[in-house]
Amino acid sequence: MNPQSARKKACIDETGLYLSSPTGESMRPFLREGVTVAVAAVEGKVRRGDVLLYEDAGGRQVLHRVVGKTKDGKLRVRGDNCLAVEPPLSPDLVIGRMIGYWEGERYTDCRRSLSFCLLSRLWLFLFPVRAPFLWLRARLRRKRTEVKRPKADR
Repeated sequence: MNPQSARKKACIDETGLYLSSPTGESMRPFLREGVTVAVAAVEGKVRRGDVLLYEDAGGRQVLHRVVGKTKDGKLRVRGDNCLAVEPPLSPDLVIGRMIGYWEGERYTDCRRSLSFCLLSRLWLFLFPVRAPFLWLRARLRRKRTEVKRPKADR
């Protein structure tokens, strides 16, 4: 674990909580830029649907959802807005589990909010239906950002 990840884990161990503002779009629609997430130590089993803060193979800290487990006990994770499942994650790279988040003044407790739990489960269940739409949206975005080259004068 790199020093930055180790500091975050130490913060959780000392205070019981780590607060962060995630960036990027990988966890849309549940987590957008501007929200503040609360991450605590992982107590008990990691379950499908849990959102974990972990260190990826490149040493970056990532906040993604558990979508399954491998036979050897590693975790399969993916961003809610991503198509690809990342390489299996060793549990020792997990920094903590998201327990809630603030959107402005409104706090959502991921452990007690029935609506969050139901929507998270539904989002996971509907991935096979959502995947073609995510793929199409990514293709359209790439086409829009391509720079059109002017035709050479003949």
